[in-house]
Amino acid sequence: MQKQKTIAKWLAVVLLLTVAIACYVALSAILQKSNDTKVAGANDSNPQQQTPVKKTYSTFPRKAENVDKNAINHVGGSDDETLLSTVYYRGKTLVFFKSESDDRDVKESGLYIAVFSNFALEKTVKIGEISETFLDYSLSKNGLVVFISSQNGTRVLSFDENVNVNARCQTKKYSLLKTYLHANSLFAIAYDGIEFSRISVSENLTVSGDNFVCSANDVLDYSITAFCEKVLIFSNSTNGANCLIYEQNKGFSNMFSQNKSKIVQILPVVASERQTFVLLLKKQDGYDVASLDSSLALIKKEYVENSRNAALFSNGNSLSVLTENAFYRFCAHLDFGGKSSLDSVGISKKYTELKAFDGDENTILATSESGIELLVFNGTSFKTVATLPHIENTILSSYTTGENGYLSLVFESDSNSKTTYMGFGKKDVFVARILTSNKG
Repeated sequence: MQKQKTIAKWLAVVLLLTVAIACYVALSAILQKSNDTKVAGANDSNPQQQTPVKKTYSTFPRKAENVDKNAINHVGGSDDETLLSTVYYRGKTLVFFKSESDDRDVKESGLYIAVFSNFALEKTVKIGEISETFLDYSLSKNGLVVFISSQNGTRVLSFDENVNVNARCQTKKYSLLKTYLHANSLFAIAYDGIEFSRISVSENLTVSGDNFVCSANDVLDYSITAFCEKVLIFSNSTNGANCLIYEQNKGFSNMFSQNKSKIVQILPVVASERQTFVLLLKKQDGYDVASLDSSLALIKKEYVENSRNAALFSNGNSLSVLTENAFYRFCAHLDFGGKSSLDSVGISKKYTELKAFDGDENTILATSESGIELLVFNGTSFKTVATLPHIENTILSSYTTGENGYLSLVFESDSNSKTTYMGFGKKDVFVARILTSNKG
């Protein structure tokens, strides 16, 4: 009997110890979980107590800054902006740009028009989403008309004189599109990734096409020129350069092509009272200069030495090609007129990139290790009219006011220079008025 009592006592003790250990383990697990939760959230702030980042927005109009006697202004936000195109409309300069920002000059990312009046930024107008693509614009009887490629088609927007949308429509999706005017009517050569076609846009913004198409593979870019009753198309593809003609009653015709080449410049030239078009074509081992007639048939072609960079421009009745190695002269018929050293035309620096501007006869954008220079050719030599920081994606036009000559320059840049110090973010779009001659 005594032995049974002893066993019962030990069993009770073991049971109590087991319960105590179980309670200890359970309590430890609860405490550990609580501590883990506290540690994991120790640096987390209560979302309800977070102070939202206050965004800063611009007040318009914003005047231009005066930098070395040049007017400089910009548009953008804290992130990246990309220059798309520019146009002079109703006394104002409109700059089309893409913005990844959501502050300063824009409320959210997307496609925009910046409206500048006498280089003061008046406002920005959103015209598309960041996922869309700006194709082209035109000035027509409807005012300003803009084409934007979206996921489901091509949006066509018409703007009034205050740059407000007053009409819109949607048509077939195009990946590339270039507009032109003929007899005061708006047309476009459009590319859908497979073929070229021509479309027309009526005054009430109705888009229609004809039955003519032209198959074209892997087109990268193209430009067009309306000449008489024809449209001249200069295109680059993965295979090379191609030139086509569109005629209303005949459709498209392939006229000139050159494999493994890229059209860098197109320069209209009158030779012996005959309209020609001179192309600068980049090849693997240098450049070709090709003269085409008004039907884009080849007249003559000349080879420029093995060079990495070249710029073509006209000077009166002659043509010139500037490379990083030499200066070449041709007559309007593309007869070779001579080769000169760079020193003989006033160039002493080593430039790594050269760019001429369509529509401007004698201005070169020259890039060196120290920055960028605007060079103007006066017939015998080059003169540096402006020095700029490293800039990208430049659009240039020239004009005169009284007796003073100016260059209007639109470009992308960061704010890491005395010229562009006023920029907001990683990369803004800048507009600049540069004095090139002062006679007044």
